[in-house]
Amino acid sequence: MPITSSARKAVRQSRRKKAINSRTKKKFTLSIKSFEKSPKTGELPTVYKIIDLATKKNLIHANKASRIKSRLSKLASAKITKPKTPVKPKKTTSKIQKRGKMTTKKA
Repeated sequence: MPITSSARKAVRQSRRKKAINSRTKKKFTLSIKSFEKSPKTGELPTVYKIIDLATKKNLIHANKASRIKSRLSKLASAKITKPKTPVKPKKTTSKIQKRGKMTTKKA
């Protein structure tokens, strides 16, 4: 238990900050998860705003914020564009097989 008045005040402040930070962090994670489930370009600016707020309050690092934004924008653009059909790989044959001459080594 804190004894001095300044220590008591510090405890009150840390409790208050912890409550605010946990609310912000929860809002941050929920917004990202909901966007990943159903990405829409209209929701992207609001998610960016929440990410920037978490960065400003030092809940996440700036580089992590930019990495998350990049992934979310890629996800949104991938859902908008039609998926490409997979290209079948070409069968490759050697020149010997094309000529019909299969050679085997004799001992």
